[in-house]
Amino acid sequence: MMKGRVKWFNREIGFGFIETDTHCHVLVHNNCPDTDCLIYDLKESDRVLLEVRNTFKGAEAVRVRRFAPEKHCYLPKL
Repeated sequence: MMKGRVKWFNREIGFGFIETDTHCHVLVHNNCPDTDCLIYDLKESDRVLLEVRNTFKGAEAVRVRRFAPEKHCYLPKL
């Protein structure tokens, strides 16, 4: 699975783009198979996990899942 960030998503049209951490732009749309999150709930800058499938139209996101990056807790030095 790859990590990425929602670049933009239009709820009315039902599609948008995700920028992967490798700086590739991937299409995401409301017919995306095997998604855990509702695609219509995606917002700009949401962090997501995804798989990329190549189609005749180009790269397409599948199995999109929203996730929160791990927060690191640093303890102060005593």
